[in-house]
Amino acid sequence: MIECLRRLGIHDKGARKRDRYQGQIPFGYNYRNGKLQKNKEEQEVITIIKQLRSSGLSLRGIARELNKRLVPTKNNGIWQAATVSNILSRIGA
Repeated sequence: MIECLRRLGIHDKGARKRDRYQGQIPFGYNYRNGKLQKNKEEQEVITIIKQLRSSGLSLRGIARELNKRLVPTKNNGIWQAATVSNILSRIGA
């Protein structure tokens, strides 16, 4: 039973803390070996977001443009203005 849960990415309560990340992994990063590591593809998307913002596009406009370009979100959903806002506020832009 526990092995089945592990294969699905569900850890038992006895799992070591460094083996899991508390909360959602930030866009632009992956969690490996107990640390956040930059995700190259997602970092490129962050660069695009910053460029679109500096060109004067609204948060909603940036989300629309990313969806039009079929850029995947962290969870393969659709881009929302709030998501773009969270990313920009996290990177201090």
